[in-house]
Amino acid sequence: MQPSWSNCRITLLLYFGILILPFSFYFNYSAIQDAASDTAVMHQLSRSGGEMLVYEQIDDEVKREEIGSRIDRDLERLTPWFESNRRIKFYVGGRTLQEDYDRVLSCWRELRADPENKNALECWRAVKSVTFTVDKMLSLKQNRVENIFYISFLLTVIFLLLMIFVVREYMHKQLSKHTIYDIPTKLFNHNYLISHLESACSRSKRHDYPLSMISVESANLDRKSRVYTKQEKSHISSILGGLINSLTRTSDIACRYDENLFLIILPDTGVEGAPILEARLRQALENHNFMAYPDMSFKVVSTQFDESERVEEFIERTNGLLRLPQGDKHTNRSHQEGKICKI
Repeated sequence: MQPSWSNCRITLLLYFGILILPFSFYFNYSAIQDAASDTAVMHQLSRSGGEMLVYEQIDDEVKREEIGSRIDRDLERLTPWFESNRRIKFYVGGRTLQEDYDRVLSCWRELRADPENKNALECWRAVKSVTFTVDKMLSLKQNRVENIFYISFLLTVIFLLLMIFVVREYMHKQLSKHTIYDIPTKLFNHNYLISHLESACSRSKRHDYPLSMISVESANLDRKSRVYTKQEKSHISSILGGLINSLTRTSDIACRYDENLFLIILPDTGVEGAPILEARLRQALENHNFMAYPDMSFKVVSTQFDESERVEEFIERTNGLLRLPQGDKHTNRSHQEGKICKI
């Protein structure tokens, strides 16, 4: 069986919901990695500024060269980061981030070339200024990342909740579509009636068994009607379903064909037996208090299956009897006409 377009859409929605989670996690992981990298740059730059002061004060040439080489390596590692962030919009200095860093490099070259010129303090101030700028930039960038994270997290949660709601509604519709019961009345539903009636009609034709059906129409139970509230309709439907169930035999199949129409299949029942149940059902409806205002009105008819007709024709003929005025006699094919009763 080919999958329906609805099934494909629901499946794609589930796949999209599953795939959006790794992307969300990847974004958060990347943001954390960037924050860690930026923090490492700030610490490395701050350490280099302190080592410049030490570089000027130390007298041991070997240690001085060791410190100078370490500062050279650190600044060389920091250069790509400053070049990639030269146009970052979170810059809070007076010039540009690259110019501030070039000032540090220029000062260090002078100190490296002549440690005796006593400009280490100026280099340290330049480093401190850049470090302060980078710290403010990282703070603003972190706030932006946090806002994006919360927004993306909120959108992800909303999407997942929406997906759960859509899938739940779809599953509810599928269950309603494939279930055999009408929940408010506890009777069988339209789909079950059609499938069972087809089997019953085939059995009646094959074995020449009688088959009858009773149709009960109750007004003002459909969704468009405003005579009763939704709660009153549910209450009346529940009472009506229980009443029909209590009056039918075990072999009978009572179904809710639509919101206002109820059909009862009577296997092995001919024109003699169907009117008995019809009269009993009519009397029960007349005597029962549905506690509804205005009073409920019903039509009840019964008819016998004709082997020459199809299932749809049998249902149409049975329901057609409900449209006849009280007192008319319908002589096309054998049937027993019902009467209108007011409750």
